[in-house]
Amino acid sequence: MYTNIKAFCFIVLLVLTGCQQSTEQEVELTISAASSTIDVMEEIIEKYESDHNVTITLNSGSSGKLAQQIQHGAPVDLFISANEQWSNRLAAGENIRPDTQTSIVKNTLVLIAPAEKQTSIDNLNQLTTKEDQTIALGEPDSAPAGKYAKQALMNAGIWGEVSDQLVYGNDVRQVLAYVESGNADYGLVYASDAQITDKVKIIAEIDTNTHDPIIYPAAVTSQSNNTEAAEDFLRYLKTDIPQEIFKSYGFKLEQE
Repeated sequence: MYTNIKAFCFIVLLVLTGCQQSTEQEVELTISAASSTIDVMEEIIEKYESDHNVTITLNSGSSGKLAQQIQHGAPVDLFISANEQWSNRLAAGENIRPDTQTSIVKNTLVLIAPAEKQTSIDNLNQLTTKEDQTIALGEPDSAPAGKYAKQALMNAGIWGEVSDQLVYGNDVRQVLAYVESGNADYGLVYASDAQITDKVKIIAEIDTNTHDPIIYPAAVTSQSNNTEAAEDFLRYLKTDIPQEIFKSYGFKLEQE
């Protein structure tokens, strides 16, 4: 009898242990991140998943489009924006938790052209020298890269002059694709975007004083069902290993 009871208890213990392990493995996170972070985030997520019982789904796009999805109740646990405007707007609408808002990295803006293009242009002011050239940038109202680009062009005093030459992309990666394919003569993208391809070349680095600071804030959403796991990943993004990965992709660290 004692042996049977002992065996029964052992089986119950195995079942409970299995349930606990299954529960630990069921943690899933959905992260909506600005399109400019997709490559670096994929590497960071792969590293994180190898060390944690978490499965992460990455959703990318323009910060504005992602923010609007969250506003409409999209099942997102963590939001990473390419500017503070959209993050603050979600905080004001109680769509993210303000107590978790934190800046992760920074970036810079560059003027690019197709790698094979012969050009004498080396600064923004020269973009008005040819009437038939096209200049790609993100949609300023939804893509932060487009907003920064518009500010830089306005600061250079040529926004009105080049308005008929502008081609808009839904996000910064579409702008990069336009220039890579030669469908645009020039484009304004982040330095980190220009670094991931050999199909474009950097013509000029844009003075950081000509546009708002390019800061990437992140926060846990209010509708997250996995807040503890989301907070853990958010804290992880600011540790040494992911920060070095960000740097290797051309992002600037907070202290730089």
